[in-house]
Amino acid sequence: MWVAIGLLVIVGVYLIAIFNRLVRYRNAADNALSQIEVQLQRRYDLIGNLQSVAERFIQHERETLTEIARLRRDIGSVGLLQDFSKVSQVNQQLSTLLAVFSARVEAYPVLKTDNVLASLQEELKSTENRVAFARQHYNDAVNVFNDALEVFPNYLLGNLLGWQEKPFWR
Repeated sequence: MWVAIGLLVIVGVYLIAIFNRLVRYRNAADNALSQIEVQLQRRYDLIGNLQSVAERFIQHERETLTEIARLRRDIGSVGLLQDFSKVSQVNQQLSTLLAVFSARVEAYPVLKTDNVLASLQEELKSTENRVAFARQHYNDAVNVFNDALEVFPNYLLGNLLGWQEKPFWR
């Protein structure tokens, strides 16, 4: 009888340890995702400032600025945690458009000499690096969580709790 109770206690403690480890990994992945969201919000704000400054100088690049504004609005209307794939897709489009915008700015000597615009572009480059780092950190955390969720006996407990693997940020 004491042996059975002892085994139940050992199994119970073991399951609690597995659960706690999975929770820590899941929370680390969720935290890493929220760090991406922070950097994307910073980027979102910088793009708005960049757009305001550029509009003063570039009247005939209205199409590019309008497209940037549309993508920025799309990002603002979709929460990262609600529609992960859409935000990822819109951010990819926005990155491409910002590269085009930066190339077009180079064609305007007045814009190249504007200190505010140059400062905003540097901040945007820095933020792009921060986003890339946050994405890498998120993918690392997701990899740890997914690996932990796939191994036996964690797999059994994860299935029992209805936990699923988290998607990578591509």
